[in-house]
Amino acid sequence: MIRPIVFLIFLLASLGRPALAQDSGAQFTSFAGFRLGTVTLSDVQKKLGNTKLIETGEAGEYEAAICYRTNLGLVYFLSGEMGGSELDLLAFGVSNSDKTKPCSPFPKKWPSPRLELGGLRLGMTKAQFERVVATKVEWNGNISRAFYQSKRPMTSAEINALSEGVRRMISTGEQQDYFDVLVSVVGTFTEGKLIDFRVWKIESL
Repeated sequence: MIRPIVFLIFLLASLGRPALAQDSGAQFTSFAGFRLGTVTLSDVQKKLGNTKLIETGEAGEYEAAICYRTNLGLVYFLSGEMGGSELDLLAFGVSNSDKTKPCSPFPKKWPSPRLELGGLRLGMTKAQFERVVATKVEWNGNISRAFYQSKRPMTSAEINALSEGVRRMISTGEQQDYFDVLVSVVGTFTEGKLIDFRVWKIESL
């Protein structure tokens, strides 16, 4: 699957200027057998079963999500405008804060996932959250955000999918031959305990 070329400035404008860590944040980008940026929401449904597509917002605020219910909480798989028309998987979410969402039961034929992602887990304290993300955390009330920045070299297939003009610029060094990668971890706390967390991964030129 050719990943869409997306623009980092859009995300930064919506979240404000983040404090970026040099760690890639890769430890947060795999969950329940899926890896961010490599499959679509449809691929997730093919494995875990059909469930209602929840769509909210428009344009830059657009978000698409499917979710599954486990005994320990809700598991979300999310996309957005940057996920393109195929709705590439751009984010994972884990929550125990909303039991009314139209989520399907997690299929019994697959082991129910541990609701832990790179050491993040529901119920942890703010101090525990900060230790796990191991970088500067920006707080806005009970909402926490941590950011990780890295680079990923383009594959030959990705370069070949670009226009001739862009390929020429890459060959002459006028255009970078890698993607800038931004991983963001967002946590929501109630009474000092983590009740919801989401991890987004965005790649841009």
